Amino acid sequence: GCGPHPPANGGPGEEGRHGSGGSGGTSAAPSGGGKKGCGRGGRGSTMLAGFRLIWHSTFYRKLLLVWIIISMTWEGSQDMLIQYLQLALGFNTHDQAVLLEIMASCGLAIKVLLLASLVRLMGEKRLLMFGIAAYALQDCLLALAPTKALAFGAIAVGSFNCLAFPAVMALQTSRCDPACMGAVAGALQGMGALASGIGPICFSWLFSAVTRTDGSLPYNPSIIWYVAFAVALLGVVVVATLDCSSPPVGAATGSTSTNATNDAAHKPTHAREEGEPGVTPCANENATRN
Repeated sequence: GCGPHPPANGGPGEEGRHGSGGSGGTSAAPSGGGKKGCGRGGRGSTMLAGFRLIWHSTFYRKLLLVWIIISMTWEGSQDMLIQYLQLALGFNTHDQAVLLEIMASCGLAIKVLLLASLVRLMGEKRLLMFGIAAYALQDCLLALAPTKALAFGAIAVGSFNCLAFPAVMALQTSRCDPACMGAVAGALQGMGALASGIGPICFSWLFSAVTRTDGSLPYNPSIIWYVAFAVALLGVVVVATLDCSSPPVGAATGSTSTNATNDAAHKPTHAREEGEPGVTPCANENATRN
């Protein structure tokens, strides 16, 4: 389960400062398990707890798959973009400069002018679907583009994929107990980073295989965009099946009640400040054990 938040001052718990008068001097014991939050235990337990929570949640398993699809496909195909355009459409240095200007200016304009409105209009889930679908459309257009102008247009359309990352970041924190948010986010982004390293390797191997005249595969450089298109469509389908009404991770396993009990044991001085009857830490410890 997920433990309570650490003390606000980042130092020793309230028990260690105010509960030393209890019997046996054991008033600091409850704070030992609570200060580590989600995944109490030894070294590396927080990230392992994040993976366990993801594994037991259908919502987060699907979101993990979306992270992998986005990271692997986008990193891999974009690394091959310039080489493909040089080989298939004869792009020169001036064309590459125009391409980068289109990517930067369109992405900036979409984030500054449209992102807030689209979030209010569509919500995070539909916004994520829209971003991945825009990338899939870009892949299809690049595979079919016979001229440089159409390639530039495909890149402009694909600039809407910049909406996917804010949406997936919002979704990854929407169904998680606050005490487990860091563990879940770290596990998801860690797998995304691993996928972003694997993607370029896979796409570069595929691009090399379909552009060799002496290879076993037929010569067809655009095959990488058809593969990226198919994987992106899979991502759209996975996002469409996300159940945003599922219970939050951590709270569904009963950790919410545990947090409430442990938080009560950390509250003696704050209770006095709010006018509530103060309870010594040792008394809370005994009540928790009972």
